[in-house]
Amino acid sequence: MSCACQISKGPPGVASEYELVTLFKGSESKMKYTVREWQPLTKAVFTADGDTVTAVDTIEFSDAPTAGHTKIDYTADIRLKGFLSLFTFMVAGDIRKLGDAAKAGLEKAFADGKHNSSG
Repeated sequence: MSCACQISKGPPGVASEYELVTLFKGSESKMKYTVREWQPLTKAVFTADGDTVTAVDTIEFSDAPTAGHTKIDYTADIRLKGFLSLFTFMVAGDIRKLGDAAKAGLEKAFADGKHNSSG
């Protein structure tokens, strides 16, 4: 991801909208994300729509086995639109790499203390 900004007015929450510019296989594309479910410090569900893909991202937070740590489960269901869906198998590995990069970015942000733990 190279850019993210809120495009709706008001505080973040259900129905808030964000525009993200993603980088996939060397090409930038815009995606509009909408918050569908928001349970502070517990769960967030987003739907996304772009020119060629749709996605549902679910992020869940729970206590980790180590005291003072949080377990984060992040699931992204990414689907190619229209006739492109026939070629999903050709980019499945690239989509997995994108997910791995997102995971690494989250881990780095938390390791560097660049996160906000307030609700």
